[in-house]
Amino acid sequence: GAKGEKVGRIILDVERGKIQNAEVSLLSNETLTPASDTEPEFAQKMAAFDAEVDAWLDVPIARLEETMIVDDAFVARTTPHPYINFLNYILMEVSGADIAASALFDLSSGFGNEVTMRDVLNNYPFPNTFNVLELTGQDIKDAIELTAEYFSVDDGQVTVNPEFIYPKPQHYNYDIYSGISYTIKVSNPVGSRVVQLDYQGNPIHMKETYKVVLNNYRAVGGGNYPMFSADKIVEDIQTEGAQLIIDYLQAHPELKIPNVTDFKVEV
Repeated sequence: GAKGEKVGRIILDVERGKIQNAEVSLLSNETLTPASDTEPEFAQKMAAFDAEVDAWLDVPIARLEETMIVDDAFVARTTPHPYINFLNYILMEVSGADIAASALFDLSSGFGNEVTMRDVLNNYPFPNTFNVLELTGQDIKDAIELTAEYFSVDDGQVTVNPEFIYPKPQHYNYDIYSGISYTIKVSNPVGSRVVQLDYQGNPIHMKETYKVVLNNYRAVGGGNYPMFSADKIVEDIQTEGAQLIIDYLQAHPELKIPNVTDFKVEV
């Protein structure tokens, strides 16, 4: 901190996993000396540890024949992209669900020919686990209508709805579905934008149920999706996103991902 700022110090006495005593004090940082100045051995250990972590992060875990690089996030959110197709396919494979939905996170840049641990963690930095929900066709249509609010039309072009950008970006609340085929017509009124929604070549049945895999934030309605809720969860997958990707890449060195993503976003 800047000179003159205060630094908090907390001393806890812990016995058998319980805090017996706590002391809290404020120190002026002018009186503090960085540990690295007084303990060069500590600084050396930290540097060695950092180097070890960096080396681990750069270990290649897979080599891909076809890249999945996200050059333009808007394009990857409006047309099927190999990275989202890959992510949703893994979720469908692991869960056995008919349909998967994922958001393209801001940090996601996809994968080049060589995939390292660092690449995976950069693409899936959140500790999400996953849930399979049993949803009606109507629930699925309602959810896509809601996710379609991410778009608006400006000067005859599809753009991102400003509400998803200001006051804070919420690109993570727009989902891309795989396992179904659908068309979003953005110039239609909100709530009537899904003009085509098919499952296995036929219009989805509003009253039939389908298994859909979602991350645990979305599965309980996170992002204001009221059609998703804990009482519809039929399976819990307690593996985090990055780990799912790592496990799949290591188990399938000859990566051949079928195309399970088919959607259009039109004016």
